[in-house]
Amino acid sequence: MSLKTNKYINCLKKTDIFSQLTQRELESCVDAIPMIIKHHEKNSILINQGEPFSQLIIIISGRLVGYKLQEGRFEKVIRYFNPGHAVALEALVSNDNFCHMQVRSSKPGKYLSIDFKSLINNTTLHPNLQSQIRGNLGTALSNECIHFINKSFALSHHTVQQKALSYLYEASERYKSATFDIGMNQGELSKYLGVDRSSLSESLNKLRQDGVLEFRGSVFKLLQL
Repeated sequence: MSLKTNKYINCLKKTDIFSQLTQRELESCVDAIPMIIKHHEKNSILINQGEPFSQLIIIISGRLVGYKLQEGRFEKVIRYFNPGHAVALEALVSNDNFCHMQVRSSKPGKYLSIDFKSLINNTTLHPNLQSQIRGNLGTALSNECIHFINKSFALSHHTVQQKALSYLYEASERYKSATFDIGMNQGELSKYLGVDRSSLSESLNKLRQDGVLEFRGSVFKLLQL
């Protein structure tokens, strides 16, 4: 196995879409599907809102942020994408293949770009492997839907404290632990929840004083489940 093939396989293993495949199956994917590793700098735009989108992007390092733009100026954080995440999967499986958010980097890093049509319509992969990949893509898409449902529920609450608690309880359920790392600092969490940063900080400190939770940086522990 060449160094190039091994490098791509290590990238594929970072995402649930490919992580359960055997070494031989991963080698088959690398041989049959066009893919390339790309680097990005901070604040680089990888996908423009409203543009056609045909590449499955898997983050290797760094962080990408999905923004919803209105009138070309106002922007709202829709999603943070961390290493292992597949980016804007819903756009790839939609009828129009247009990305409904702008995706840009908040940190320098690199990602694996895979031709999506070659991935799902490849005739050289074994049918069982093809079926498994499609099933994994379906699971990943379902998880994204659940993510947005939970976010919508958190945002439906009236107070900053209720929004934050709703998000944290959902994260605890997702990680199956009372202690978990949300992967966001308070500034990023405030943008994600669409609330004022100082109000979020005040609410979290009040919850800590009341014995509801503890936190340090991005790591939280819920004391009342």
